Amino acid sequence: MKDINRACLLLLTVFICFYVSGCTNYITREEAMNEVKSTDLSNENIDGIMLGMDITDVEIIEEHGEFVVHPDNEDIAPKASKMSYDLYWNEEHIIRVDRATREIVMIAHLENNTNASTMYGVTRGTPLEDVIDLYGEDYYIYKDSSQTLNEIGYVDHNNNIRIAFIHFDEKVAHISLGYIVD
Repeated sequence: MKDINRACLLLLTVFICFYVSGCTNYITREEAMNEVKSTDLSNENIDGIMLGMDITDVEIIEEHGEFVVHPDNEDIAPKASKMSYDLYWNEEHIIRVDRATREIVMIAHLENNTNASTMYGVTRGTPLEDVIDLYGEDYYIYKDSSQTLNEIGYVDHNNNIRIAFIHFDEKVAHISLGYIVD
């Protein structure tokens, strides 16, 4: 009887592994975000930079210095008429700025910024378990095996905001904050 139970458990484990790995390759980030319950992210920020702030805000400039146009804006020139934002950066962050309003619509830290922090103090190297303890159980999972990308994130459906934590070895490697639709 024990051998049958072990065999059934092993078979179930293998089935679940194949099912999960197969399903995650076909779900898009947008689908995953749509399926998750809403989390209040209305006060979320990265290093005090919040969505909707103006790029020329004195508070941002005093705290982080001026942001300059990112060189990738040149690469997207053929698509520029379709884009509603420009990329800017400084030594620590990269941001998307709405062309019409000059408001920040996405914030992420650069790789050399190891101290970038969310409002709950999540930084690079924070264990995923701690992220879940701080933000809650209502997160989405997105995996892109072609880019070896593993992401968990939270969505505020009421305010059109999402925060994403790219992770490796169960620790945060990158954080980005933005509008769901920008």
